[in-house]
Amino acid sequence: MSRNWAETAVFRHLDVPTGHNSVIQRGMEKMADMQRLLKRGDTYHYHRRVPLHLVETVGKKFVRRALGTDSPKEARRRRTMEDARTEAMFREAEKGIKPGTGRMSVSLDTLTAYVRETVEEMDRKASERLALSPPADKRQLADMVEDAQVQLGILTNPGDPRQDEFVATATDRIAHAHGADLTDAALVAQFAEIVRRGLVEVTRRHIGRLTNENGTAFHDAAFDPAAQPSTPASVAALDTDIVDGWAAERKPSQKAVDSCRSEARKFLAHTGPKAVGDITRADVLTYKAAMIADGQSPANIKTRLSRLNTVLGWATENGHLAANPAKGITIKVPKKSKDKRQPFDTNDLNAIFAGPVHAEGDRPLRGRGEASYWLPLLALFSGARLEEMAQLRPHDVAQHTYADGDGQTRQGWFITIVEVDGEDGTSVKTAGSERLVPVHPVLEELGFIAFAKAQQDAGHARLFHLLKPGAYGKLGNKWGEWWSGYMRGTIGITDKRKVFHSFRHTFKDAARHCGLPEGVARQIMGHSGEDVADDYGNGYSLFQLVEGMAKVKAVGVTLPAPPAA
Repeated sequence: MSRNWAETAVFRHLDVPTGHNSVIQRGMEKMADMQRLLKRGDTYHYHRRVPLHLVETVGKKFVRRALGTDSPKEARRRRTMEDARTEAMFREAEKGIKPGTGRMSVSLDTLTAYVRETVEEMDRKASERLALSPPADKRQLADMVEDAQVQLGILTNPGDPRQDEFVATATDRIAHAHGADLTDAALVAQFAEIVRRGLVEVTRRHIGRLTNENGTAFHDAAFDPAAQPSTPASVAALDTDIVDGWAAERKPSQKAVDSCRSEARKFLAHTGPKAVGDITRADVLTYKAAMIADGQSPANIKTRLSRLNTVLGWATENGHLAANPAKGITIKVPKKSKDKRQPFDTNDLNAIFAGPVHAEGDRPLRGRGEASYWLPLLALFSGARLEEMAQLRPHDVAQHTYADGDGQTRQGWFITIVEVDGEDGTSVKTAGSERLVPVHPVLEELGFIAFAKAQQDAGHARLFHLLKPGAYGKLGNKWGEWWSGYMRGTIGITDKRKVFHSFRHTFKDAARHCGLPEGVARQIMGHSGEDVADDYGNGYSLFQLVEGMAKVKAVGVTLPAPPAA
């Protein structure tokens, strides 16, 4: 064939591996592949190592399961199912979720509905691609038909080993997209068969469309909406019943609940009063068109459509809708460098530290005492986020022991940023944000350690105890509003791309300038790794973090004097 069918046909958005190493092109050489299979006595067993960083969460070093067969062919088939289950377990472990918790157990009927929804989306995308990029000539059309017929042969031939691996990949992705639990072997097998039939259905429709032979006909009654038993449309209200149900099950933040409820009400204001069971895809598309016509930014429209998709997705999963009418409806957000947040330059930083707070000892009421002095400096010399610093407690600044490059014991001061710790719990943006951050030598020289000790001696629960919580309990919100006015009005930095978060960008640039390894900078700043390999091991040592932090300099910046005692 002149074209790779996985790249050109209906399965592209399922992210099937393509190119010269694709599942399809590896062909029959996979028949001899017995990877992750061990034979004990007469029975094959599935055997797979758990990644080292997930062992504690998963609770074991290896995944071992008896496959209950002595047939190599059947063992390979069952292995693909175990691969799907194991990959799903590993993904949950990455989020700190132990096996058996945190995922949704679903029935075969619900899983079948997911497949119908996926088939509809795949068919729609295949039709759109064909309409936008029709074959240039008869030769190209013949190639496309041949590609589709090859994939149909794979999906309908139970003896083709490529079928099992391909179906398992699609099964896993569909289940994961809906957060469905795939731990029951019998359910997995039934689900996989429905997925295979769904892929066959899409492929046959695609061939029919290419050959002008009933391209819109349904070949399998399981995917024909007219053949499904009719159920009364749900009369649940989107902005109350559905949002409340979603919130009770998923436990999102109050901010997320309020945002989704507000979006649901805006949507209903556009469509008019309507029960969730009567909401259609056309409703969502016209809502999107109305926002575009209203001149809203693509970024704002994308966020609003995502909220709508969230609650309608939950409604679908819980039987209020046959398919999510908002699924796949979004908008492309163009990247505009002129709108990106910018770091502070040397002139900006000198202006900030020559301002009345740092040069004259002023402590504005809304600046909340020493927070007005220390938060900008902490941000500059740690790259931490505002809320991470605002929520610090005195005992989060403490000494830790570590070994240096020669194995000698050292002690250093660190700031502990944790996710949750009791009733006075703190929160960070992501699990990767939990970390120990070395106190920069400049901060020690300016008296930050003494300040932290003084707050602890005074019995304050928070390091910056004068901060008042704003919306949703965030301690940095109101202070951030003050800082914005102070920076623009008093300091004179009016570039709207420069905000308090610009300190974080400034630290990142300073780290690059001094040659700090990217991984060390990411660990200090609480950024997730950019490569799978970053997740293995325990990260960089405290010694490497301390040495790296000491290299970061504020070149050309005149720093303030220590604050008055």
